[in-house]
Amino acid sequence: MKQLRAFLSSIALCFYAVVPSFASGPACYGSSIIQPTGPDPEAVIVGDLNVDGNDDFVVSYLDLAHSCSGGVNVFVNRGDGTFQEKDLATLPLPTFLAVGDFNRDGKQDLAVWSAACGSSAASVQIHIGNGDGTFTPGSIYITADTVAGMVAADFTGDFINDLFLANSGEGKSHRLLVGAGDGTFPNAKAVPPPAGFTRVIGVSNGDFNADGMQDLAMFNADFQSAIVLSSGHGTFQPNPFIYPGFMQAIGDLNGDARLDVATLVPNGSRYNVTVYAGNGDGTVTMKDSVGAANSGQIIVANVGKDGIADLIFASSGVHILKGKGDGTFAAAQSFRPTFDAVNLAGGDFDRNGLTDLVYTNSGAASASMLINTGKCR
Repeated sequence: MKQLRAFLSSIALCFYAVVPSFASGPACYGSSIIQPTGPDPEAVIVGDLNVDGNDDFVVSYLDLAHSCSGGVNVFVNRGDGTFQEKDLATLPLPTFLAVGDFNRDGKQDLAVWSAACGSSAASVQIHIGNGDGTFTPGSIYITADTVAGMVAADFTGDFINDLFLANSGEGKSHRLLVGAGDGTFPNAKAVPPPAGFTRVIGVSNGDFNADGMQDLAMFNADFQSAIVLSSGHGTFQPNPFIYPGFMQAIGDLNGDARLDVATLVPNGSRYNVTVYAGNGDGTVTMKDSVGAANSGQIIVANVGKDGIADLIFASSGVHILKGKGDGTFAAAQSFRPTFDAVNLAGGDFDRNGLTDLVYTNSGAASASMLINTGKCR
């Protein structure tokens, strides 16, 4: 964890440096809606936590002014554009979040990874959803303190959610917590690092070769990305497909029913937003490179009403890259909300089928929401 924080600190100036050519504000989004959170908000994740068909969201915060402190805010969508707060107990340094149905009761549960601090070891805490936006504390699993990301998915092919924890340590194995289907994860598997790919600082998942198994997409501190194919039953192939890139967003960006990747490729002191088209076999081919930008986070979105995948990029503002449907993108429409984003997520908070945004705010105890107006050009 210390190595990861040191790396992120080294690029912090890139994260919040000014990106030029801001528009006055594209018609896609209205004014920011500010939602108070705990101090120093970190991760944000979206899910339907009370089974009403409305997207809710969860924020972790670190409270850096107080040693070994932090917590999790849960915001339940009332369906009218307002949110009810239902918080979890205070946790030491909660950093990563994952949502999934861990006990197969049709309700969303929550996994929280917290860094080691003081007498508290690094751990994953499971919180079982009650179906109303509240949670019952579940099991706790001690982990390495060099966890760099966590995703929930069925990695073993038994239709039960597991948890994959990426490890940023040089040459260190990753860990797969295998779900039992009752909200517990009694078996842990060591996952050896892919050949030639270590110092991981981010992980996502998806089926990159259409075999019905969840694969891994990682990126590391050397500005490389890798696709690691599943071998089934919670194991992974040793030789990844490695390509340039840092940060990543995964989705079908060209309408061919294959997963593609958008990432940032270094270009001098800045980065190109680069799109790689999936070949359907676990490899990708560069398709488009859209201008130069500072470092930030990318998500795949449905911004307009055309059914074409778009990209949203957050770095000293919000930048919308409208998709053309073939894996290429128009120049960014950019605007500057009240706060810069720390972490960004997309959801549909008003059930109009379009992507709304929520992100944790830099330098403020709050999160911002941007509601899609449906008028995006």
